Amino acid sequence: MATTELNEFWKDIMKSEDLMTLERYECGPGLCVIINNMKFLNSENHLPCGGVDQANLKDAFESIGFVVEVHPNLEAKKMEAEVKKYSEKEHTGAFFLILLSHGGEGVVYGTDEAEVKVQKLKENFYNTKCHDSLVGKPKVFVIDACRGNNKERCTLSKSKPGPSLPSKPKIQTDVTVTDSADILTIFASTRGNTADYDNEGLEKGSYFTYCFALVLKNIVAPKNLIDIIKIVQSQIQKLGQTTEFESTLTKQYYIKSRDNDCDDSEQKKQMEIINQDTKMQ
Repeated sequence: MATTELNEFWKDIMKSEDLMTLERYECGPGLCVIINNMKFLNSENHLPCGGVDQANLKDAFESIGFVVEVHPNLEAKKMEAEVKKYSEKEHTGAFFLILLSHGGEGVVYGTDEAEVKVQKLKENFYNTKCHDSLVGKPKVFVIDACRGNNKERCTLSKSKPGPSLPSKPKIQTDVTVTDSADILTIFASTRGNTADYDNEGLEKGSYFTYCFALVLKNIVAPKNLIDIIKIVQSQIQKLGQTTEFESTLTKQYYIKSRDNDCDDSEQKKQMEIINQDTKMQ
């Protein structure tokens, strides 16, 4: 950017009345893809709660208007191919990719126990690489897999909760979209730590997925996705686990229950696109 243009840019910011406000993404629910790896090459590595996690997530995302597609037990190369395929498809709304598997720092595992780099999957959805219909829309990656072998240590907190600040929605305007913008990555645990599950009765599944699905299914009024994740964080830490997220979102993405929205047009459009893709295959 030339010096003159840069100076004008800063002047516009200084004059703006909306400097401290955030716009909203003007798109509704779209497609949620779940890759659920439960059965691995070594049977000792099978994930016993994968079926419960899948059911919880499917119910939760359908309750907020998303179309859900599930791919069970994929090898590493197949995972990469499927994710790339979704980045090249037409989308009507926000996109979620949920990975349920074993993992390590920066990687998840296919059922053949080969590594898949999370960053490589995300790069398919960069604004210069993904389908035009996804540019400027939120692309969310949810990774429920261990990021190491450590158990997080806990301590008691004596701090009191602080007040929350309201935010104002703003009408969407056309702006330049950078390559890696509009991506949110949510990890079930922090770096180096395990992502745990209910190994007693297994009826609830993983701590993170159960809590995440529970919060989504109990949304009443429209709620910002980042606030939803913070609610999950506040609950799951009581079980001795901390979630973590990385965000390049440039706006607020609000999620609401389908019960509060009688218009299912976006979901119908997404289903039509999926049906067309299926016929072509």
